[in-house]
Amino acid sequence: MFEVYLSKPGWETDAALKLPATDAQLLDALERARIVNERDIYSVTVYQCEKDYLPQFIPVSANLFELNLLAKRLTELDDWQRDCFEGLVMRESIETDYAPIKLERLINMTYGTDDCQIAYSVRDDRALGAFYLENAFYDDRLTGLSEEMIEMLDTEKLGQRSRSDEGGVFTPGGYVIPGDIRQIYSSDNIPYPQKPDYVFALDIAKLPEADEENTQRSVTIRFPATDEEISAAFEELGTDDIEGCCFLRYESAIPQLSEAFGFLEDFYELNALAKTVAALEHENTRKFKAVLEAADCGSVQQAALIAARLDEYNLLYGAAGTQDAAALHLQRLLSRNEYEALCPHVNMHAYAHERLGEEMRLTSYGLLSRYDGGQIVAPKQEAPGMNMY
Repeated sequence: MFEVYLSKPGWETDAALKLPATDAQLLDALERARIVNERDIYSVTVYQCEKDYLPQFIPVSANLFELNLLAKRLTELDDWQRDCFEGLVMRESIETDYAPIKLERLINMTYGTDDCQIAYSVRDDRALGAFYLENAFYDDRLTGLSEEMIEMLDTEKLGQRSRSDEGGVFTPGGYVIPGDIRQIYSSDNIPYPQKPDYVFALDIAKLPEADEENTQRSVTIRFPATDEEISAAFEELGTDDIEGCCFLRYESAIPQLSEAFGFLEDFYELNALAKTVAALEHENTRKFKAVLEAADCGSVQQAALIAARLDEYNLLYGAAGTQDAAALHLQRLLSRNEYEALCPHVNMHAYAHERLGEEMRLTSYGLLSRYDGGQIVAPKQEAPGMNMY
C-alpha cells in the first residue's frame, strides 16, 4: 500500500520499507535506520502509494506504526469500501482546504465506509441531476410535476443542489455520499511492534490426493519447534510426517531469508536453523543479517553455515554511510592522535571506495569484515579434503 523511507538526522543512510509490514519488518527497518530507542528522532517519508491521491494528506510528522495500521486497514477493504474511503478523504479535504489529515482520523475513516453511498460513473453535477431524475430520487418539491416539466428541469442545478444538501463529493470512481466517521481507533493506543516469538512460521496442510483441491484446514508451526509440537501438528492434520503435507505460507523474521524456503525437504533444516538463530544475542542477530546481505545468501543451508561461524566476522554498527565506514576503518588502523591529525586531510568518500571491496562491505547494518581479512562470500558445504571457503 505504501513505500516509505525512514531517516535519522545526521546519518547518511535511510531505510526503505513497504507497508503494511510485520512487526519483524518494522523492527528491522528501525535497526537499519539506526533508530535504537523510542527517544530517537526520525522522519517517515512516503514516496509511493497505491492510491496516488493519499500521500498529500499524510502529515509530515506521521507516526510509522500508525501509518502501518492505516496500510493494514486499507488492504483489508474491498474495492467498494476503498472508493468510499476516497470519498471520505475528499469530503474532509474540501472542508479543511486540503490540509493534511491526522492519521487517527484517516484510520477511523476506514471504519466508516459502510455508511457511505456511491453512484458509479457519475462525475459532475449534470450527470448527478440526470441520475436522480431517471431514478426518481428527488424531494417533495418536485413531486406532482408532469414528465414534460421534469424533462425541462436544469439537471446541472438539480445535481448541484443535491450535492450541497447531501455533502456529497465527486471522485474518479463516481459520486460519493459520505457517512458518519465514528471514533473506533485512538492515537492513545498506538500499536507498537513487538519482537516475534518465532524465527520462521510455516502454514502446512495435508497433501491433497491426485488433482483434488486442498480444502482442508492448515496448521501453523512456529520455528523453533520441539519434536512434540511438530508431532502434534502432524497428528492434527492426520498425517505421519512432513512428506504427507504441503505448505501454504512461509514467513521469516529475518528479512534476508524471506525467500529462502521453498521445499518441504528443508523442513527439519529450517527448524534447526531457527534454533541456532533464536539462541543468538541481539548483536549477533544483527551481524547474522549483515553477513546474509553481504554474501547474498538465499538458502537455508548456507544460512546455517553462516550462523555457525559468526565469530569470524566483525560488524561496526556505527557505520551508516561511506564516510562513516572510512572513519571507522581508519580508527581501527591508527592511534587516536594519528587519526585526529590525519582525518582533516583525507577524502573520506574516496578512501572508503578504495577500501570497500571483497574484504569489507558496507551493509544496511554497518561495516562488515572478516577478522582474517578474507573475502565475504556465501559459504558452501565442505567437500572431502576441501576448505569451507
